[in-house]
Amino acid sequence: MKGKHILTCIITLALIGCLVGCTEGESTQNAIDLAIVSGYHANSPIPAFRSTTVQTAIENCTATYGSVCLIVNDGSPHVVADYNISKPEKSLSSTKKVEVSQAQANQIISVLSGAKAITPEVDTLASIALAARSLEDAQGEKYIIIADSGLSTSGYLNFTQNLLRADSHTVIDYLVDTKALPALSDICITWVGLGDVAGNQDVLTPSGLETLKSIWSGVLYAAGARSVEFTADLPGVSTTESSSLPYVTPVPILQDTPLTIDVSNICFDAPLILGEEKILFLPDTSTFADCDAAMATLKPIADYMVSHPSFQILLAGTTATAGSNDDCKHLSKARAMAVKELLTSMGVDEHQVAATIGLGYDHKYHVPDIGVNGLQNENAPANRSVIIFDASSEAAVEMLSDELQ
Repeated sequence: MKGKHILTCIITLALIGCLVGCTEGESTQNAIDLAIVSGYHANSPIPAFRSTTVQTAIENCTATYGSVCLIVNDGSPHVVADYNISKPEKSLSSTKKVEVSQAQANQIISVLSGAKAITPEVDTLASIALAARSLEDAQGEKYIIIADSGLSTSGYLNFTQNLLRADSHTVIDYLVDTKALPALSDICITWVGLGDVAGNQDVLTPSGLETLKSIWSGVLYAAGARSVEFTADLPGVSTTESSSLPYVTPVPILQDTPLTIDVSNICFDAPLILGEEKILFLPDTSTFADCDAAMATLKPIADYMVSHPSFQILLAGTTATAGSNDDCKHLSKARAMAVKELLTSMGVDEHQVAATIGLGYDHKYHVPDIGVNGLQNENAPANRSVIIFDASSEAAVEMLSDELQ
């Protein structure tokens, strides 16, 4: 790692406790190597940098001549400081050694307290991966402290795409398939402030917080973490500088139960639009985030089709505005096909799905989803949809005609 700052440090050889939950009973003469992920960004309170957990961890590093790497969690995670703690001169008194060690810990905490986001959005998984990289060559005991809400808004784990409805096993399988898991082998993880929010971010429901914890715990263990602990440290004050911090998209906080459609209200006189709040896919894939929730939404439709075997539908996938429409048409058609396959698995005759098409984001049902800042706005989830048409309707005939041109 470039730009290492050498801190001259000394401490007595008295026993020093290591991080909570990971080093109890281990020799305190081992060097402690630590990376801290700072979640000082919009929509979150100021992280608890001076909590007992964080302060003790840093003091352990200066006391054992280890290392400390400070990383900011924003849309482009970066290192703000990287310290190697050197062993002290033998001529110093024990009292002086303690003073120097404490002063160095205070210096690191001071730098950490000013480590703020400079890039819009938050990519927590990338920040953790960067923290792991900083520990690759470490020779001592390895730790990462994550001081963040956990509501990542970009990268492979983008919770603005309603991942709070996702099953943790589905998320982990997705990260394994995309080779996006960080390398956390033999690293102890302590998470401070999971779910703590501020600013424009709505508070998580209790079940939403449990889902967030389940997803992150599963991801960290799947990445090889030696241990994972979520602490009860209280957050810092809500930042008064939110207007000066880069923009972070608020994560939608969903209902505790999946949204379903009442069979008595099914009507195909108009297109039935199943947006992201009804059927959710993992980011940039045609894989359902929660297959059981998708089945719960589609069950009344499947029941209707099974009881009306001559009835046919057209499935049209759509996307939010991102990249080229040709790419989005390919993805949206794949999602329409995924809905067809799920319906047939529920007893619907495949011939009742007359056609599946992908519209991307260039079609008459699209609602504007790009704000003045050039980023997706609150309409984006509604545009990530699969639309169901009565195949004999004028709208469906027109849609198929346009597709064939």
